[in-house]
Amino acid sequence: MTVSGKVDVAKAAAKTAFLSSTSAGALNNVFVYNALDGAQLGTAAIGTDGSFSNLTFTLPATKTILVFKAVVGQGTFRTVVPIDLSNPPAAGAITGSNPISIVISQDSTNRTILESQLLGLTGILGDANQTLASVSKTYTDAAALWINNGGQALAYSTNGLALSGKFSSAALLPAQDANILGAEDLNNMTLDGSISSVSIPGNKPIVSFTVTNKDTGKGIRGLKAFNLVIAQLKPGTSGSPDEWLSYMVTASSRPTTDSGYTVIDNGDGSYTVIFGKDIKNQSSTGTTVSYNANYTHRVMVGIRSTPSIALLNNGTTLSNFYNEKYLISTFVPATPDVAPTLVKDMTATAACNECHGKIGVTTPHGGRGDVKYCMMCHTSQRAIGRTNLTSVGGVVPARDPLLASTATSANYWADGEVLGEFVTMIHKIHMGEHLTKTGYNYAGVAFNEIVYPKDVRNCRQCHRAELGAQGDNWQTKPSRKACGACHDGINWSTGAGHDGGQQASDANCVGCHADAELLHMTDIATPNNPKVPAGLVNFFYNISSATVDGSNNLNIKFRIQKNTDSLTAAKSNVVFTGAGSTASTPPAGAVITGFSGSPSFLLAYFKESPNQLEAKYAGDYNNLRDTRTDSNAKAAQPKSVSIAALLASSGGTMSAPDNNGYYTATIPNGFPTGSKLRAVGLQGYFTQVAGTNSIAADNARHALSHVKPVNGDAVRRDVIDSAKCGNCHEWFEGHGGNRVVGKDTVGPSICTLCHVPNLTTSGRGAQKSLIDFIIANPVGTSLGAVTNFLTSTAFTGSITQGAKDAMTALAAALGTTDPTQFPEASNNFKDMVHGIHAGSDPLVVGTPLKFVRDRSTSGDFEYDFAEVTFPGVLKNCTMCHKGTTYTTIPSGVQVSTQVTSRGTTLTLQTDAVTGNNVTEVDAARKAVPNPQDLVNTPFVATCKACHNRPNALAHFAQMGGQVNVLRSQANPDNEACVTCHGTTGPNAIWNAHRFSVVGDD
Repeated sequence: MTVSGKVDVAKAAAKTAFLSSTSAGALNNVFVYNALDGAQLGTAAIGTDGSFSNLTFTLPATKTILVFKAVVGQGTFRTVVPIDLSNPPAAGAITGSNPISIVISQDSTNRTILESQLLGLTGILGDANQTLASVSKTYTDAAALWINNGGQALAYSTNGLALSGKFSSAALLPAQDANILGAEDLNNMTLDGSISSVSIPGNKPIVSFTVTNKDTGKGIRGLKAFNLVIAQLKPGTSGSPDEWLSYMVTASSRPTTDSGYTVIDNGDGSYTVIFGKDIKNQSSTGTTVSYNANYTHRVMVGIRSTPSIALLNNGTTLSNFYNEKYLISTFVPATPDVAPTLVKDMTATAACNECHGKIGVTTPHGGRGDVKYCMMCHTSQRAIGRTNLTSVGGVVPARDPLLASTATSANYWADGEVLGEFVTMIHKIHMGEHLTKTGYNYAGVAFNEIVYPKDVRNCRQCHRAELGAQGDNWQTKPSRKACGACHDGINWSTGAGHDGGQQASDANCVGCHADAELLHMTDIATPNNPKVPAGLVNFFYNISSATVDGSNNLNIKFRIQKNTDSLTAAKSNVVFTGAGSTASTPPAGAVITGFSGSPSFLLAYFKESPNQLEAKYAGDYNNLRDTRTDSNAKAAQPKSVSIAALLASSGGTMSAPDNNGYYTATIPNGFPTGSKLRAVGLQGYFTQVAGTNSIAADNARHALSHVKPVNGDAVRRDVIDSAKCGNCHEWFEGHGGNRVVGKDTVGPSICTLCHVPNLTTSGRGAQKSLIDFIIANPVGTSLGAVTNFLTSTAFTGSITQGAKDAMTALAAALGTTDPTQFPEASNNFKDMVHGIHAGSDPLVVGTPLKFVRDRSTSGDFEYDFAEVTFPGVLKNCTMCHKGTTYTTIPSGVQVSTQVTSRGTTLTLQTDAVTGNNVTEVDAARKAVPNPQDLVNTPFVATCKACHNRPNALAHFAQMGGQVNVLRSQANPDNEACVTCHGTTGPNAIWNAHRFSVVGDD
């Protein structure tokens, strides 16, 4: 045969040398070898343009695997050509020439390396002793591998010799070129793909996979960089858990991603990657991991892009990625076609994202968006190159002595616990402020300063069977490592802090702790902790309907059910056996035997007033009360009627239950005449008294609240998904557990019935003399020595520890007990919740939310949300909102009151007639809405809670928004926000705040 061809070196990475016709030795020559035995069949010189010709040689057989090897200044390049001349056409069929072009390039070289690896060679075809015969392979073996991995074979066709191979997948074509995708393409693309095969024929793993655009199903070609990790699952012994160990380590370096890997791009979105890491040689991996083909292995391929627009989070460009894709394959190298029997999947990314929104964005070091990826790097090998520090007096030393002198202080390994190992790290992060030891500082993460927003005993938040095959291991396979990460006061060597004494291994753990759920139960049953201690009763509230008849009688059809043991156990209907009570805290038996307290109904509504016209503001509750006829009226608060009172025929009546357990409560004039937007909430709780069902002490039995709009009324907008509150809070138990929302809430949130636009905080109406008396005197001291300025009578009761603690903390935080200096803020639901979640985010928040709440003798409480860190993506409104309900503000939404005032300047009140802050704040709050109240217009109120830096305030004013203006001067119609931020505007809220790909589900 005589062959001509060209060496294409133009695209070789980092190759800058030029061809030289004067180089010595083999340089600038092309060689052809028989792959079977390595015999050199011929050679030819390469010209300065990379071409060669007249490479003449004799084929040793009609079926031959040829290896072409070109040696040039840029390096050595190769290609493989299977030739099959065993089936020539009939004589005379070939009537002309058809030149065959062979291109030797970086891509063909990569494929040759791949072929060599798959054949089981230790080197590369074309090198000495690297032959098919040396690994007992044939033409058929090599040709099939070459074609299946994107190569072509040369054989006779009807017109002569022709190259043929396996065409790219038609389903993936046309593939998008990643190198020409713009920011908008990336912002609106969801990556997808899968791993098709993994093999380790030599020392370096080989992975084949596809990358596609999820929306179109078409391939994405041209990708050059990937995150590559491979790990083994080492079986545990003596009861210890199985352990992931990364191969991406050395004797002195901790787990990382692969480098020096080879990428083969098939042009249709399919790729093959040859790892750069030799995983079978401990001189490469160190002594912490040893290759075992019979162990379960996991390989991860990470594909990421960097959109330049949608990654603006609170005004800054993130280094993280939100549309990445992690392709993961779990296999046993010795039996790759058999599913592994040993796996370790105890949690899932979905569990993390319930609260974090997008791990890898809201968690340290961006771009790690799959919890399986986290576990492959955060292994016990994080201890490599670190010092095992010894705590002193329960305090972990601040600095690892192996750190460079210029490095920031941190500790990574203490008392035998590798703080960066996944189980240890995650448990300690979430245990946070409840950890026994202090001083933890893993890579800048101070475990002790973290406040977990739900009960840490809700292990199912992360561990449940539907999230992973081993999701229930937390309760059936306890270990010192897992349990000790939270219960860090235990010393397993001495037995200190552990009722079971010393434990040298995990072999005995399951003997005492066969069901860890029993040790992690909470008193209140929730979806992630559904069982309660023996004897405790769970309650369930439901309002079937709320109607108002022609006589203005409110009729509420409702039912309360109960069960024991588990949230999912069969329920029975509660029967009210008591005679009722008008006491503020009904005694035991007032409603049901064995329980004190009483749930109650909240009645919320809108009623027009001269300062809040129905035509303009009927989209929110205002709970307007007439203080002339209702002496108990509270500022902007709904009327409350307890079941106990109704049973006592106070404020209404209660029917007998129907066959389904439903009672009907009738409340005459429950709502003011002429009110609109009426709704009823069932809230509050029973307290199970000691002895009932053999419980040892009184126990508050909190229950999910339930809200029902009045039949036929307009319904207040319902924009918050209470189940999403439950993602972070499980159950949010507001006001001592009286108002509760969570994962199982049905209908609107109870919070919106009280936290209305007319509500501001009450702290400036506190009584300084009461605060000072409580601070100065011991717990238990009678309050009778202090006169109540509102009633001119002595306060009753005595100083409680809670009140003293609150007053003392308030004075320390604010530096004063003068209530006229206390901060006041809106307690409208959106203003308050936005402000709480924004915390002190420096990119948007100028002044964090802060206020004081006056609870009289129960204490005055200072709330400062500057230290709140939202665990999700702050700008991702869908973390809380239903669908796209956050994208606009409907008509009828009220202005948000920021300061409640009748226009009278507040002065410190020192007795019933000197000064005015106590009496004037009380009067202003009862009279709200006042013309002199300071308010924010609706769009401003929504946005300002987060965006309150000077540039944002100036922007609001420029676009017609009003901040802290007199109610009498507020004009929401002037707000032009929707022009730009409306659904179709150039900076639509859904786009400016989105943290997901368009159309991503």
